[in-house]
Amino acid sequence: MTEVFYTHAQMARLLEEQRAELQQTINGLASNVYALEAKVREQAEELAALELKGVPNLDCLPTEDYLPTKTTFTLLADYCFAKRAAINLRSSGRIERALDYERDCETIYGRLPEWAKW
Repeated sequence: MTEVFYTHAQMARLLEEQRAELQQTINGLASNVYALEAKVREQAEELAALELKGVPNLDCLPTEDYLPTKTTFTLLADYCFAKRAAINLRSSGRIERALDYERDCETIYGRLPEWAKW
């Protein structure tokens, strides 16, 4: 193996070049972060502006609507459980079992009232 010796001036120049490259990388990453931050802020504003049509106000429901609404929220909770299980199973390579949970999600989704579907 050949050893390479640098003079102080050469080493300083190499270090300065590396510092400049790193600074360019940092500047590029910072620019990306700012762009992503702006995009997230924009999407959050769009989401906040969405009008949730048909979603019931739970404080103003007629008495007879509480049980069906509870059933809907139970279905949504079941969907969340099944979706989470499917994602975890897929990520661990258990695809067949994940497909079972994904079918459950489809069934649950089909049972939801229109106001609860996305």
